[in-house]
Amino acid sequence: MHALVSGNKWLKLQGWWPLLQQGGYGGIMTKGGPWSNHVHASAAFCRQAGLGFTAIIKGQAADTAMLHDVESMGGTLLFRHGRQYNEADAEGQALAAAANYLWLPMGAEGAPAVAGVQQYMNAVPGHYRQVWCAVGSGSTATGIWQSALSFDELVLLMPGMQDAALEQALLTLPQRYPRAATVRVLRLPGDRFGKLLPGQTEAMLAAWQQHQLPLDVVYTGKLWLALQAEALQNRWASAASVLFIHTGGLQGNRSVPALTALQPAHLYLPTHDDEPSDDKEV
Repeated sequence: MHALVSGNKWLKLQGWWPLLQQGGYGGIMTKGGPWSNHVHASAAFCRQAGLGFTAIIKGQAADTAMLHDVESMGGTLLFRHGRQYNEADAEGQALAAAANYLWLPMGAEGAPAVAGVQQYMNAVPGHYRQVWCAVGSGSTATGIWQSALSFDELVLLMPGMQDAALEQALLTLPQRYPRAATVRVLRLPGDRFGKLLPGQTEAMLAAWQQHQLPLDVVYTGKLWLALQAEALQNRWASAASVLFIHTGGLQGNRSVPALTALQPAHLYLPTHDDEPSDDKEV
């Protein structure tokens, strides 16, 4: 979809675009960690749209490739540690209002993001026995569920997240938005958010070597492990069609030296000095 605003980030930010235009905002302010895919994609989105960008970053001043990218794209970084970061939404909203920026929730979650995903998925053809997707905020999963995409089961992986409220919201999608399909939520044993699982690096490298499928360390790499486990259980009919949702985020692979082959410079993502290759209008 886009070299830097990758995967579902492009869809979710497209959903927020009308609000940016209608409000006459001069930029976006948001928050995230020092390797945040959301922060990275939002900075690239703002650069292409000619908007300002500020991000509140979790922790003390850090030195990561992602943060270098954001600064090279014209973004401003504010670091907040511990409780200051946990309470950063109120500060961010106040700073955004003073600068005439739109405050964008972490992960771009919310109804606009759901609408952006739904609009795209409405046009995906075919019928699928299962649709597999990793979960962050739940906006992408909700957009898929509410779309016209034809499927029997939505399989959602929570990658090490301990969020009972989010899990309940996902499991009750059929009650809140009835359709002829089911939802299943998975967790991998011993998983912790943002931490590699045993065998994950090897599985990700194998997926690239055998299928030219680049996966990211936080979401799709773990989704691939879960999908492989399902296949080994022989739960599919031979003719079953499965749709695997790739949510982007490959820039985060730069945080793991063992995944050098899957780092952006070795695939199709430009370095932070390059312009986005996509010529679509934001």
